[in-house]
Amino acid sequence: PSPDGSVIVWRVFDTNAGNVHVTEGDQVLAIDGQDAHAWMHHAATRTCGGQRRGRYAEAATELGLATPVVHRVAGLGNAVALRVQDAKGQTKAVTLHYKPVDAGLARSMTAAIDRADLPQHFKANGLRIGTLRFGAFAPQYDDAFVAAAGAASKQPGASDDTAMLVGYCTVVRNVIREADTAARDADVLVLDLRGNLGGFDREAWLLADALGAKSSLSTLDLFAGSKPGTVQLAKEHTDPSCGHVATHAPLIVLTDAGTRSAGEFMASWLWASGATVVGERTVGAGGGFEFNGEPGTPLAGSGHAVRLSGNFSVFDPAGTLGEGAHDEAALIDMLARDHFAPSRTHPFAIQSVGLRPDFALSSTLADLRDGGRSSLAKVLVQLKAKHQL
Repeated sequence: PSPDGSVIVWRVFDTNAGNVHVTEGDQVLAIDGQDAHAWMHHAATRTCGGQRRGRYAEAATELGLATPVVHRVAGLGNAVALRVQDAKGQTKAVTLHYKPVDAGLARSMTAAIDRADLPQHFKANGLRIGTLRFGAFAPQYDDAFVAAAGAASKQPGASDDTAMLVGYCTVVRNVIREADTAARDADVLVLDLRGNLGGFDREAWLLADALGAKSSLSTLDLFAGSKPGTVQLAKEHTDPSCGHVATHAPLIVLTDAGTRSAGEFMASWLWASGATVVGERTVGAGGGFEFNGEPGTPLAGSGHAVRLSGNFSVFDPAGTLGEGAHDEAALIDMLARDHFAPSRTHPFAIQSVGLRPDFALSSTLADLRDGGRSSLAKVLVQLKAKHQL
């Protein structure tokens, strides 16, 4: 969606759905008989936390990809009726039925969201732009990862962890070659993280390390402390580097309100290493789910218990925080400076608030249709004129 609630069909990943009759780029005019703008607003009000634009993006994602329980919360059944308008202005009614996602559909989805909206190379007012796209960090659907990790696991004495690292490094080295190709003879390299669904932050960290001009910043996980008024910090595990790009064009990280979880982490790590973030504030999901063995909180009278993410990460670019116990109020005051703005000099966090871009660029319906190429080109020309590239 765009900030005004306009919605398009962004990706069709069910290649076996011969009766779908929707095309990428179709504008969604109505959802279950309700104007799409109104439906997006209504669905967003049923989501807790974060910022409104992020909730719009969340509602749009879940419209196309969610479990039946999530669909019911949004007021959907096992089918959804859409009224769409194609590029020629023709409207049609389409009914899409819920279909469980199996391994084949998951692989198709990963390939679809990794597909670039921007050309690998293009020019704007004499500015040469190279691009690179990450839609998710899902190595389990990457043939290079599976083959390399599988071969490594058969070596004498190999552990699952060392085999996985071999697989990750194979993926990273492939990306390094792609990044060097995109950045070669380019004045700027744009890393497109819009709509990134997250995934394995271990892969995201290794990729950020490979693409960044500086070492990735220290990241700590925050947990409840053993005493009231305290919290516990523990440094996140980091893997040895898998290599670095050879071509260091100025790096622009493109985000939107659908950039989530490990995608937000990657944007934060690269921003701390000197990249410029352009686009929208990210969704603020970061971190995923780490329950640390907690059984969950009982819901009175229901017989059920709920488990919420116990994982809250703190970015520490200056290395001012150590592991161990910290005063909770003092840490919150530190993180909340300037409305939770990212900082290269003191710790910051992105949960619920998202990563704030250096240059705000709201998506429009036209951007949804052309992949944002025109608006991005204008921004990059402005940044070059201000000597920020």
